[in-house]
Amino acid sequence: MNFMKRIKSLTIWCLLSILAISQTAPIYAFNNSSIEDISNTQSMVDNLSLENDLKKLENKHQDVALKLESKKDSNLEISYDFKSVEELDLFIQNFKDGFLENGNEINTEVSVNELAKIQDIDTVKWWSPNSKWPFNGLATWKHVTYSYHYNWKSGKPYYTSANGVAITSRTSGLSGTTWHQTGKAVNLSAKYSSNDTANAKVTGYYLCGVSINGAPIGLTVNDTWTSSLTLTAK
Repeated sequence: MNFMKRIKSLTIWCLLSILAISQTAPIYAFNNSSIEDISNTQSMVDNLSLENDLKKLENKHQDVALKLESKKDSNLEISYDFKSVEELDLFIQNFKDGFLENGNEINTEVSVNELAKIQDIDTVKWWSPNSKWPFNGLATWKHVTYSYHYNWKSGKPYYTSANGVAITSRTSGLSGTTWHQTGKAVNLSAKYSSNDTANAKVTGYYLCGVSINGAPIGLTVNDTWTSSLTLTAK
């Protein structure tokens, strides 16, 4: 009988101890909101680290801008995905070596008819491939379109004014980039006769959507094209 009383007393003591511990010990319960907060915090830390890396690349590469986009809100079309910042670094260098140093200038002539018209549109187009990784010789052309007014003197055509020459530009082909013109400047010079040549300087930037391990990044690279169009009589 005494033995049973001891067992009963011990059981009651254990239950009371468990109850006391349960009331004072912290409860660690992760609901969906807690998990989401942890995930968002980690994402912010990762983004901050990536933004710092992108800033270093901007400082390293002249005329380059990099913007980390939001995965949720970004409408950026991704053309190239990389596994590391080092791969993106090499991509930018190859991009610049290829597109910015290969075929940025063209000089051409167009024949006009004295009996035809005094306003015309002509486009100069030149081959500008990039043979470096990851472009590997993708077909790319640059286009500069001249919309101009001209007149005649002693049987020779000439531009009426630099302000009368409108310039637009674009690229075509398979480069995974788009060209955006931001400015232009035109001056006139003489090749065969006075003011028969319009010299155009176009400024703008290439836009390319890239990503590092799925994080979308807008890459822009500034560039300048120069071209000229000389009028000759048919």
